[in-house]
Amino acid sequence: MSQPAKTIKDAYRASELKPLAGDDDRYVDCSEARAAQTVSKLQSLLELRGGDRFATVAFTGHRGCGKSTELLRLKERLRGRYHVIYFAANDDLDVNDLAYSDLFLAVAKRVEEALRNDMKFPLDHRLLQDIEQWFMTVTKETQQTVDLSVGLGTEASAGGQIPFFAKLLGKLTSDIKAGSQRKVTLRQELDNYISGLIDSTNRLLDDAVAKIKSHTSCADLLVIIDNIDRVPVERSESLFFDHADHLKQVRCNVIYTMPISILHAGRNIQNFFGENYDVLPMIKTHFKEGGPYLDGRQCLEQLVAQRISISDVFEGPDVVDDLVAMSGGCVSQLLQCIRSACIEALANGKVKIDQATAELSVKKVQFSFERTLPKEYYTLLAGTHVTKDVDITGPYKNMLYNLAILRIQRRGPLERRKPGDHPHRSVPG
Repeated sequence: MSQPAKTIKDAYRASELKPLAGDDDRYVDCSEARAAQTVSKLQSLLELRGGDRFATVAFTGHRGCGKSTELLRLKERLRGRYHVIYFAANDDLDVNDLAYSDLFLAVAKRVEEALRNDMKFPLDHRLLQDIEQWFMTVTKETQQTVDLSVGLGTEASAGGQIPFFAKLLGKLTSDIKAGSQRKVTLRQELDNYISGLIDSTNRLLDDAVAKIKSHTSCADLLVIIDNIDRVPVERSESLFFDHADHLKQVRCNVIYTMPISILHAGRNIQNFFGENYDVLPMIKTHFKEGGPYLDGRQCLEQLVAQRISISDVFEGPDVVDDLVAMSGGCVSQLLQCIRSACIEALANGKVKIDQATAELSVKKVQFSFERTLPKEYYTLLAGTHVTKDVDITGPYKNMLYNLAILRIQRRGPLERRKPGDHPHRSVPG
């Protein structure tokens, strides 16, 4: 079991901004404080698909609210029932300029790698050769261009075991991520043959699912693509609205993360994904009238205590209380403030984080928002603070995207919704 950090240096490391593994003992179940049973809801969407149908789920929430941790928790819960392939889109692709065709390439690449490396049951050789030939014809790649791109170092590091198909997909995704002119050309080539791209990917998935069912106890395959919520607002609307039908043609169970701004784009996500979408709200820290929401604050304080010994690192519990109150219920903002406070405390020779140091770390976050928000947004932000509501116009979508406005659940487990309540509030400060 992980021991909470007892020094400022260790507290800084313990507050690292990365998701927890599915079996990490530092995990704190905040579903009651969020009023959202996220993992159970996602599991239900998979189980209710029925027959040979596949579940295509859109999962959203603000960046930093804990989606990745919940998805890894889901992966752990489904162990033995699904073969789960989880990957972050930004590891393979350029999330600042993401196209739907990019995702098909990434899925094919990751599934082939998973079966070859993790399961030790590579996909059918003749099938891969056939699909490989299709990709080479459409993209005009050759054995020479692929080998030159991959290089001898990569081949040697894997003991010469990397099949050409894997190297080919690796080159294609690398070309797209690099953002060169080759990306533009490559996308045009694939868009001209989009039916072939979908068919090739699905034939690969069919063989993967067959091998999973025949060689393991798992009943099916689930692919989770994380960090698509980092795609800019305009690009994400094209992806999840204009190309929703393409995304739903992936022939396996798949969960896509998407930006929170999609929910306020004026095009009703339910018209595109039906009931197969879910939202992870922020952890509520305040009532609408401004008083503290204790369940939410206690949950966040417990989250800190699982990582850091509060009595050893902070001057008093009130310091943590204030950081929690100013976090907006955003886990990443809370951890970011703690890391900033650790730096300030060490720089000033302090052995504990005191109130003044905590306030300084909060002000740094406040200043970062002030630098990024246009002045004309301030009136809109003040209005949201009063009404708890947002419009579907660009400024509001941008503020949702960059965490200036946070979404919370309409009704907490111990709180009845009052007339006039809305599921939004502006960030403190």
